[in-house]
Amino acid sequence: MGDSQLYQICPQCDGDGIWGGKPEHSCSTCNGSGFLHKFKAELNSNQFRTHQIVEATKTSEYTTLSAANKDAYKMIISCGIVDLSEGTAIRTKLWNMFDENSETRAALITLLGE
Repeated sequence: MGDSQLYQICPQCDGDGIWGGKPEHSCSTCNGSGFLHKFKAELNSNQFRTHQIVEATKTSEYTTLSAANKDAYKMIISCGIVDLSEGTAIRTKLWNMFDENSETRAALITLLGE
């Protein structure tokens, strides 16, 4: 996947760089940029941006998950980047949510290139 620049929208100003709704006041948290935590990320072949997990998830399979599994799924996709290497907690959780006959698991396996 290579190098990528990742940013987090500033929670103080919601990304607009303005404090208190007044254009003349820059947000002190992000110094008016609207973004935090710029960093360079190197992803290995088992790490994925969570939008890829969402795209691999079959809606009808997601809707049949229990409330606890839906909460766990939301937690996983809120991470931004996840490691689906064998033995990781996130992979185990996803594999427990979506059984071996599910289209979602098949799509995730394809994503992994297995």
